[in-house]
Amino acid sequence: GIIAAACLPLAVGDEVVGALDITFKESHVFPDNELAVLETFAEQAAAAIHSAQLYQQVHSSYLSTIAALVATVEAKDPYTRGHSERVRDLAVATGLQMDLHQDDLQNLELAALFHDIGKINIPESILGKMGKLTEDEWDMMRRHPALAENILKHVPTLAETIPIIRSHHERCDGRGYPDGLSGSVPKLSAIIAVADAYDAMTSDRPYRNALSKENALCQLREGSGTQFDPEVVGAFLNIVEPETRQRRQFLAPEIQLRHSGAVTTVGAR
Repeated sequence: GIIAAACLPLAVGDEVVGALDITFKESHVFPDNELAVLETFAEQAAAAIHSAQLYQQVHSSYLSTIAALVATVEAKDPYTRGHSERVRDLAVATGLQMDLHQDDLQNLELAALFHDIGKINIPESILGKMGKLTEDEWDMMRRHPALAENILKHVPTLAETIPIIRSHHERCDGRGYPDGLSGSVPKLSAIIAVADAYDAMTSDRPYRNALSKENALCQLREGSGTQFDPEVVGAFLNIVEPETRQRRQFLAPEIQLRHSGAVTTVGAR
């Protein structure tokens, strides 16, 4: 058992943030110089813990503010209410299927939740338009990933998340936006692209009715290697397809795909 012990509070001002316990299983007398070292260590530990707590509080405050902005975006368009949470869940499930590292999963979760934050600067008349977008309206819509970057760049804790969000509308064939990346789309962005497209296709939108899950999966397969990352599509199908495999029959066309220039893009605007 414990024969000798010293306990020092870890305090910053009047706030106690922890305690430092030193124990011995044999007789031990703590000389003054040893206690002085322990007191110095306790002060440093308390300061470090306090700083970490403040950092976490600030980080949580940032995330709460951004989450409120996401809710504002979705409130502008009732068709997309809950979209960000569903994309987050699908993206994280895909990341787990792909055995991503925990740090990547955390960044993926935040990026998926905030991927549409840039739409807060897109007019409601465009977000909720019933018909086909004009080229000028498409140009405005294509700006939302870059607008998201401008909003989030002021949050230091999201530095690794911002590039993921910026690239979630890039395509394998280089015909995506805003940067037209080809063959170098970040993997986490590619995961969000698939999850985003699937949820958009299986949800009602102002300009079309929802597709069945079977038809949406068919569209993902057809876009694999051009619009979507094949590895991501494969992992996504492993998650979603078992739910629909027994019900899959002949897939009749359900919608006319929207066109932007010469590029056919399925999923979200």
